[in-house]
Amino acid sequence: MRTDGFVIAAVLAVAAAWSGAAAEPELELRLETAGVALGDRIPVELVARGGGDGLWGDLSVQIPAGGEWAVVEGPEERPGSAPPAWTVTLVPLAVGDLDLPAMVVGVRDPAGAVRQVRAPDAVVTVGSVLAADDGLEPAALKPPVGVEGLPWEWLVPG
Repeated sequence: MRTDGFVIAAVLAVAAAWSGAAAEPELELRLETAGVALGDRIPVELVARGGGDGLWGDLSVQIPAGGEWAVVEGPEERPGSAPPAWTVTLVPLAVGDLDLPAMVVGVRDPAGAVRQVRAPDAVVTVGSVLAADDGLEPAALKPPVGVEGLPWEWLVPG
């Protein structure tokens, strides 16, 4: 009888460990933030973590109208990656400390319930393309050729 109690306790311990093995789904964010200037292309990689046997959906990048970021490539899922991974290329449209846009993916668990998983928040410091102490101003646009002054065709007798 003592063996039966041990077997039941072992089965319960294994079941408890098995149910805890399916960690909560989350997204791991990878990007390079050093030396970012206005208009630079920033490749962002997101890797799925946890979720057990959940089915991961497509990644969406949520940029509000008139936002500080633009998506220039992606998001695209890397083919054949396990766990799923996505790449997206962003471009900052403002200078300063910018919060990355929200990046969300849905995960369907084996029971059919869908859960939205959001990438962790990150801040990128974006510098200007002009040096701070050079006193430089952006170059003025030149007028089109032939519009400024008196056209030479008017001076030549016909």
